Amino acid sequence: MLDAFRRNRRLLQFLLLLVIVPSFVIVGAWDMVNPQASSSGLAEVDGRPITQQQWQQAHQRSLDAMSAQFGGQLPLSAFDTPASKVQTLDELIQREVAFISALSSRLFIPDEQLAALIAEVPQFKVDGRYNFEHAKKFLEARGLSTQQFESDLRSDLMAERLPRAIAESQFSSRVLARRLSRSESESRRLWLLSFPSEAFLAQAKPSPQDIEASYQARLSEFQTREKVDIELVVLKDPSSADLIEQFSNLVYEQSDSLKPVAQALGLRVSSFKGLLRNEPFSAAGLSNDDQLALNHEAVRAALFSNDVLVEKRNTESIEVRPGLFVSARVVSHDPPKPLALAAVEGQIRTDLQMKKAAELARLAAQQWADGNKDKLVSRPVDAREFWVTRASLSTLQPLVAKAGPSALRDLGMQIFASDFSMKQPRVVEIGSSFGSVVAVWVESRLAAETQAEVRERVGALFSSLERLEAQESFSAWIRYREEVLDVKRYPERLAASNS
Repeated sequence: MLDAFRRNRRLLQFLLLLVIVPSFVIVGAWDMVNPQASSSGLAEVDGRPITQQQWQQAHQRSLDAMSAQFGGQLPLSAFDTPASKVQTLDELIQREVAFISALSSRLFIPDEQLAALIAEVPQFKVDGRYNFEHAKKFLEARGLSTQQFESDLRSDLMAERLPRAIAESQFSSRVLARRLSRSESESRRLWLLSFPSEAFLAQAKPSPQDIEASYQARLSEFQTREKVDIELVVLKDPSSADLIEQFSNLVYEQSDSLKPVAQALGLRVSSFKGLLRNEPFSAAGLSNDDQLALNHEAVRAALFSNDVLVEKRNTESIEVRPGLFVSARVVSHDPPKPLALAAVEGQIRTDLQMKKAAELARLAAQQWADGNKDKLVSRPVDAREFWVTRASLSTLQPLVAKAGPSALRDLGMQIFASDFSMKQPRVVEIGSSFGSVVAVWVESRLAAETQAEVRERVGALFSSLERLEAQESFSAWIRYREEVLDVKRYPERLAASNS
């Protein structure tokens, strides 16, 4: 195939645009770059195992992709959760289900389509153009023949085509999209009465017994900050791999001090005081290298590990950036200690008072709502009137100014809730920083389907409906096929593979 494409590449290159492959599907062919043997099956699909090696490669790619979305600013560990591990395995199972189903349906990928995709593999190009000999050498260096790679890639494409056809077989309704667009343009006339917490502060004074009980219940919150004093040794831009190895061996083999490695390699031991757990460290005159090392995730994790914190050992050699290796040890440790009640009594009193005032405000609001149920024919004297749409909730900001944007969103959800009855007072709790609001829905207006604001949203809503229906269709098909193909999962093996 690759040889045939070399002879006909100009004719075939334009066919690339015919192929759109979801990232969760193309795992087989690309994984063959560094094959490793593995026999531990984490799942089975129709008797075909999904190995630990397959899962590890796919999961690493998933973590890298998620980290890249945040510009690499977050560590991979932030995404490496139990849920993400299960999701990776589920995606591999879906691929196998799709591939086996495609085989049974006798789907076929034309040679021209396969060749067009191969032509755009970046690793197969020289000076931006596809090069057969370069591609062949690239694959051979990884123990692959061109025929083997093509076979696996064809399998990937087959696994993608059938699910896509099923997902795209659904038809969304533009009538429904127009109705949704009209509902989003709804404007509601509201009467709103405020019951702020501040009005009830005088009645919400906590007793000494309340303060003591709250202190005991929240004792874990009222602690001094844990901190350490440390020593640090830095190996910067070593001239050889032997120096790196010697540095690593010395900090490990003579783990009760950093002086041996400093003396052997002519390095300086630096001291730093007051590193707080989970807080960045900065000090006047701190070099960029020291700043990087002291705030590096792996260094911080090592400093507060049992080996370093309790056993008083050096950390291992840690490369905090290319060419910069460090090791550290804890000189002294100041563990967290409970703060005296007197130090936090004011905070506890304020918290209890605001909480109690918010509860009193809610009770007053509910009492007003119950007393005026089915009696409202005109706007109450203390109420303010607003015309509000979902897109103009900011007009209510003055009403809940002290509660912040989240409270405004909560209020918006309540006043546009489907179970909010007209002319029936509804109590909405805004939080201890504000209190409660009584909302009365008086009337509504809907924009006509012909209005520009409705027409402008129809396209986006229709596209959203298409995506949701396609996703649901695909998920239902996968669930059905998993039952037919007798999919077996082994969660205990997945847990063991990560322990």
